[in-house]
Amino acid sequence: MAQTSPTVADQDTYDFPYVYDGTDISIYLESKRLDYQPEEALDLAYSRRTGNKGPVQRYDWAGIRNRASTATIPGTAHGVVIENRSPIVRPVGAFSFNSSHIGQWTRFDPFEDANGVTQNPGEFGYKIVETGTDAIGNYARLEEAYRGPSSTTDNPASLSVEPKETQIFRLYGTPSTSGEVLTVKCWRRPRRLYNEEDVPEYPRMGLAIAYMGICMGLRHLKKYDEAELWRRDAFQTLSTVRRRRRQVETTSTDLPQGPISGRRTCIPPRFNPRYGGLR
Repeated sequence: MAQTSPTVADQDTYDFPYVYDGTDISIYLESKRLDYQPEEALDLAYSRRTGNKGPVQRYDWAGIRNRASTATIPGTAHGVVIENRSPIVRPVGAFSFNSSHIGQWTRFDPFEDANGVTQNPGEFGYKIVETGTDAIGNYARLEEAYRGPSSTTDNPASLSVEPKETQIFRLYGTPSTSGEVLTVKCWRRPRRLYNEEDVPEYPRMGLAIAYMGICMGLRHLKKYDEAELWRRDAFQTLSTVRRRRRQVETTSTDLPQGPISGRRTCIPPRFNPRYGGLR
């Protein structure tokens, strides 16, 4: 997913578009890609005093949004009717969708069905691209169809607009003007596999899934030695992803797999007093 928003003069912290669990993230200011570095190292290079703006070159994570929930601002949970394979969401009760919800990310929380069984739509983000009223009533249209258990008017699901636990990131230095384009690119959490026609969406898992598919086919043919080779390749791919995610002390990683704009990218440097600074 890619989300753009304008900068605000003298504002250094910004909300991440949506709670995510991706293996890569890139943040751009206009056309320049920003580098990730932890605050401990950045404070050595950037003064946080008022008036010292400096060029915006890096970013760091700044915690989790702590926003109060009311009926008029994001972070509020509302009852809605959702239907498997449908992009249409309809509100229940006094709440209604309006134009301010367009472009916002939402998530559907667990709910109880008519039998008292808890149904879990999953921790997956959906973007609202349209709101309005038709012959049935008020509605919101998602960018892609919802996938998961359906709810009803009597047993609605719970919808969270811009969930409260969304991360916040800080820019170094501080933007000196408003209106510059800030673009965040990342893998969102994939939708669950719920229907027979659904396919995996997890980033960088295509090869691992394909390898395991070949492994299962070879086992079916009783070619166990050849199947074992494909199984090892599948788990090696998974191990590589796990290592990359553990190498950064944040909620996500920032490790592109190749050069960007002709410059090398790698694990962010650390401050090492033995060498007199960053290395």
